[in-house]
Amino acid sequence: MCHYVPNHRSRYLGASVGILGVSFVLGIVGLYLMPESVTHWTKEKFGWLSWCQNVLLGPQFDHDLFIFNGVLHPYFGAIYYMQARVAGYNRYVCVFFTFMVSTFFWEYGLEAFVEIPSWQDLICTPTMGPLLGELFFRWTQCIQDRQKRLWGSKVLGTLALFGMDFIGFVIQNLGLARALGIHNKNTFKQS
Repeated sequence: MCHYVPNHRSRYLGASVGILGVSFVLGIVGLYLMPESVTHWTKEKFGWLSWCQNVLLGPQFDHDLFIFNGVLHPYFGAIYYMQARVAGYNRYVCVFFTFMVSTFFWEYGLEAFVEIPSWQDLICTPTMGPLLGELFFRWTQCIQDRQKRLWGSKVLGTLALFGMDFIGFVIQNLGLARALGIHNKNTFKQS
C-alpha cells in the first residue's frame, strides 16, 4: 500500500483551500470572459451591489446548460470532497466541507457577484459531488497503490490522478507539500 496519506491533515487541507481560492478567482474570471449566451451573465451587472441583490433574490432555478449543472457542478463537488478526504478526514466531515465550499465560497460567494444563487447548484454540487468524490478517492488510492499506473500505463495513471484531483496533484507532485513540511506517511512504511 503506497497511496498518499499526509502527515499534517490540517496543513494539507489549508494548502488545498489556498489553491481552491486561487482556482475560484481564475474560474470566475474565465466564466466572466465567456460569452453571455453560455453563462447567462450580464457583464454590466457586476460588483458589490450586484452581489447584495443576488443574495437577497436567491436562490432560484437557473437555465444553465447541462454541462454546467449536470457535469461540472458534480465534478467540482467531487474535487472539494477530495481535498478533505485525502487530508484524512472522515466522509461526514468531507460532505460538510463540500457543502460549505460549494454553498458559501462559490454559490453565495464569488458566483453571486454575477448571478443569483441557483437551486440546482445548491442541491447538485454538495449531494452528487461527495458521491463522485468517494469514487475518485478510492480510484486514486488504487492507482497510487499500483505505482501510479492505470491499465499498465504510467501516463494514463498520471492523467487520471490529475483529472480526479488536480489540486492534490499539485500539492503532492509539484513540491508544494515538501515546501509546507507535508510528507506521505506511507512513504516511511515502505522503507
